[in-house]
Amino acid sequence: MRRVLVRLVPMALLLVAGNVSASPEITIPSSSPSIPSQEMRVLGSVTALAIDPDNIITFSEFPNGTAIANQYANRGIVFGGDTPFITSDGANPTSPVLSGTPRFDGAIEGRFVDPKDGTTPISVGGFSLDGGYFNALGSVRLTWYALDGSEIGNMISSKLGIETFIVQGGAIARWRIEIINYEPGGFAIDNVSIRSSRSFWSELQSGLGALSIRNGYSTSNTVLKQLPDGWALEVTSVYDDNGIIATGNGYRWYQVKDWTDGTTGWMQAGRWENGAFVGDPFLPDDLPNQASLKLDATGTYISRAERANAISVLLEHYYNADNSDKTLLGGVRNAYLKKNAFPVQVFAAMTLRESSIIDFDNEWVTFDYGHGIKQVTSREYVGGASKISIPECEGSSDKREACYTPINPANNYSPKRYTIDKRYYANTALGMTANVKDGFNVLIEKHQGSIRAIPLTESPTTPRTWKAPTDQYIKANNYLGTQYVVSEQEMRVLRTTRAYNGLGPDCKRFNVDKKHEYLKVVADEMKNVETTFPTLPKDGEAPPFQNLVEKMKAVEIDKENISLCSPGVLRIIDKEGRVTGYVGPDLVDEIPTVVYDTEAGKAAVVHLIDQRYRYQVVGIEAGIYTLYIDKTTPDGVVTVQLTNVPLSLGEVYTYSVDWEAVRRGERGVRVEIDRDGDGTPEEVFTVGATVDDTAPPTTTHNRRGGTVYLDADDGEGVGVSSISVSLNGEAWKKVSGVGTQVLLRVGENHLRFYATDHLGNTEAEQSLTVHLQETDIVSIPTTSPWGLVVLILTLPGIAGIAFRIRAKGRGKGRVH
Repeated sequence: MRRVLVRLVPMALLLVAGNVSASPEITIPSSSPSIPSQEMRVLGSVTALAIDPDNIITFSEFPNGTAIANQYANRGIVFGGDTPFITSDGANPTSPVLSGTPRFDGAIEGRFVDPKDGTTPISVGGFSLDGGYFNALGSVRLTWYALDGSEIGNMISSKLGIETFIVQGGAIARWRIEIINYEPGGFAIDNVSIRSSRSFWSELQSGLGALSIRNGYSTSNTVLKQLPDGWALEVTSVYDDNGIIATGNGYRWYQVKDWTDGTTGWMQAGRWENGAFVGDPFLPDDLPNQASLKLDATGTYISRAERANAISVLLEHYYNADNSDKTLLGGVRNAYLKKNAFPVQVFAAMTLRESSIIDFDNEWVTFDYGHGIKQVTSREYVGGASKISIPECEGSSDKREACYTPINPANNYSPKRYTIDKRYYANTALGMTANVKDGFNVLIEKHQGSIRAIPLTESPTTPRTWKAPTDQYIKANNYLGTQYVVSEQEMRVLRTTRAYNGLGPDCKRFNVDKKHEYLKVVADEMKNVETTFPTLPKDGEAPPFQNLVEKMKAVEIDKENISLCSPGVLRIIDKEGRVTGYVGPDLVDEIPTVVYDTEAGKAAVVHLIDQRYRYQVVGIEAGIYTLYIDKTTPDGVVTVQLTNVPLSLGEVYTYSVDWEAVRRGERGVRVEIDRDGDGTPEEVFTVGATVDDTAPPTTTHNRRGGTVYLDADDGEGVGVSSISVSLNGEAWKKVSGVGTQVLLRVGENHLRFYATDHLGNTEAEQSLTVHLQETDIVSIPTTSPWGLVVLILTLPGIAGIAFRIRAKGRGKGRVH
């Protein structure tokens, strides 16, 4: 019969007596001489709701006198020893019991077997049983053994009466309990519980989309890892470590293991009320499919060929999956890419570009946190569609960095390895499926951005087109003589493909030489798609695409890459006033041929250049920035590089480049500085291709009669913006244009002054004392005797100060 637990266990037990009814009075033999055979009432069924009723063997399942051997094999145990049999015991309140032969004197053994076949020996994590009734201390010994027969441990009876033996830890294959010292009334056993676990393979089916593995059986316990519905797991135990049903927060909980990385913990097995599941369990025991579920959970792809075949199947699956099921194999936005005419062959070629060189190793993590086959990089995209989550690595850059370490710490671009046991993606069937699904999600996000920037023209007879550069393309590809016209649909594909690769973290300048032309490399990989991914359709250039491969190569020849290293954000403006970039907190994407860094706002690439664009750096906090503008041509890359430029909150720098002037080594970069962000620049000047100006200008002075000449020069810098002057303790005057007057007086004049360049570099203050007599006052000519850029004159007949401001530095640009 069922027993009522009286020992303490690690969780609260709710004990409910159910259906207690009167029974006839019967005479029951006793295993204790101090408790004679007596008349006692046998209680009816008593249920402990926190105990799984199928997990305890009470020996009430068969009639008294039944010899017991393999009757409980389907529950994982075969009994033996000295011919055990079921009998009543008046000294044990949970009688009937199992006794050896002779009654209450023989030894009893238990051997654990696989409940599926009832014969295969297995080991378990623990078991328990009640022994007694003991009338002497130290009279009985329980010993347990491993599969190889070696003894693991033993326990000697230590109390009088009924004693519960709890054994856990180790791989236990069998046990034996026997009398070793004088025991007046003998003993029997009852309430045998296998603490191990009924393990099986299961597929998560919560209906919630995903569930978490936690470090305990409560929703308040720490999340170790989140996994999607459709993920195959091993249920390692349906009980807690004491063989008790684990419940919490209205759920029953199972212990599980994710074989992709070995994460173990607790997961909700289903809603639980009144000792039963409410609705379908989340982790069903699908007995007929155990072999296939095990393969799903543990299957690993070792070779490049195995991985390539798996990728081929997955690409085809997600490209065609026209559903939005919240499972691992559910479609990604209802076959979005297929419906929007993005060729799956292009995505396959991108896969070759991203991970072919590492044999499609799904555990590979690059320096910029690109993960696995599809090089899923951004925090919001890793697990974005697959619903995989590892909270200890998420939420901030610091947390992410704590989960990885560079393979070569001295190299900022060294690949990384995990410093934790968990993995987002592994080379298992499940891990590769998750990575490919997340890659589809990233590509769809990029394509949706392209649709917003390139809406299809309403009139089908006059669609927009972009002409690929004829002469440049022919020069780079001598065998071609056609000027390709890029359609709106094709521009979407080109822009989406380029956006997938990202624009580089930490001021890394991607794609500034022919080795890193992403579109061209993907185009070159198109010829390898058919042999590498054999299940995919063969034709990647069906209408509406014509010569797509050649167009991908062509657009790489005429482009400008902009990379900003700063506390600011980048903004691009074309001649029509369209904007791509951040305007306040909002991301605006209006220029069709621009791929923008939507994550950080610090990089962009402009394809098919047909005008002079304006590039703005907007201060979102104070700091120093560097800006690279790299123009790609068939002859190579021409670079404008501005380094150590100060930036204030709200300040806007606008750059436009005359590339012909830059090539000639002239000042071809126009700079406008809007100090207060009101749209009107306070500074306008031109510089060469390379600027690294942190040195202040210098001011020299000399006197000719009644005139003091101040000459400010910025040397190789950007040029002097102004000279500030204070005469005889009066307020400072900033001299930056014709019309400012600074008048001297007869007698002693105390002059203080300093110069500032266009970037705000300011020289140390200088001072000068001028003694002026009446005879020094002369008429100062109104024309510049120096050919000055700016000449500030006093009124005729009055002594004063003349200023020469070299608004342009003498530095030359550099072309490389």
